[in-house]
Amino acid sequence: MIENIRLAFQGIWSHKMRSFLTMLGIIIGIASIIAIVSTIKGTSEQIKEQLIGAGNNTVTIELYDGDSTYDSEYSFGTTAKPPLLNQEQKDAVLRVDHVTSATFYYSSTNTYNVYYENTSFSGGTMLGIDDQYLSTCGYIVRTGRPFIQRDYEKFRKVVLVDSNAAETIFPGEDPLGKILEIGSDPFTVVGVVVQDENFSPRINSYEDYSQLYNSVNGTIMIPSADWPIANKFDQPQNVIIKADSTDNMSKAGNDVAKLLNEGVDTKSNFRYKANDIMERVRQSQQLSESTNNQLIGIASISLLVGGIGVMNIMLVSVTE
Repeated sequence: MIENIRLAFQGIWSHKMRSFLTMLGIIIGIASIIAIVSTIKGTSEQIKEQLIGAGNNTVTIELYDGDSTYDSEYSFGTTAKPPLLNQEQKDAVLRVDHVTSATFYYSSTNTYNVYYENTSFSGGTMLGIDDQYLSTCGYIVRTGRPFIQRDYEKFRKVVLVDSNAAETIFPGEDPLGKILEIGSDPFTVVGVVVQDENFSPRINSYEDYSQLYNSVNGTIMIPSADWPIANKFDQPQNVIIKADSTDNMSKAGNDVAKLLNEGVDTKSNFRYKANDIMERVRQSQQLSESTNNQLIGIASISLLVGGIGVMNIMLVSVTE
């Protein structure tokens, strides 16, 4: 055995160029496959980061009326009343597997009745948020303070504005302490918030475009306890959850939607649905992988040719 090994190395060494060219085919083939597989993995992660964001892991669960999202501003005259969420359901949501935090919030783009002096805030978004919204959705208080528990308990008329709303409503001014008139009630600005860049919106559908369009003028936030004061009518809440990992977003979102639907009248058209962005990720990844699989096939040909070369040199060496 030792003698055979010695003769094999002697044959390789005595035909350096032939051995090098044979090895080159194998090296190129293996390197090509490694590079392409690494590209597939990297591209998949890049697609995931572009569509979802790096590490935010949030899923929005919205109330649908039939095939479209429920909008209370255009539902007057309908006899069916939308389901309203309560604290018990929120506690149940937090117990769902893979859910690390959750927030129930009100949302409206009907902001034509929001004024600062003679400046209207039409075209923006108004939210009624609970005490978990900022942390779940990645907001940071830039100046001022966030809402505190006494704001909810005492129904204090306070408001937070994001950086876009601050520029829209208070150009060149410090928003803190300013009075916003929402409906016919004065709300005092107590803080300016900014959203972490990982949570910045991505445009992948018309709905995403609509949300981005409304976010250009900015967002104002009031305590959820004050929402009936500002809007004068009952409105259902939507839900945002944060999953413990990106891979568990779909399962956590669908499980929460299923839980919330247990409290919805089965005879109505109302249903909670999770915005399954992971499905978009999978579709984009499949498109990328189909292209890369073709490249793997081409690289495999190089590997096959190199293998044939190795077999050939082995055969020649044995024959000699």
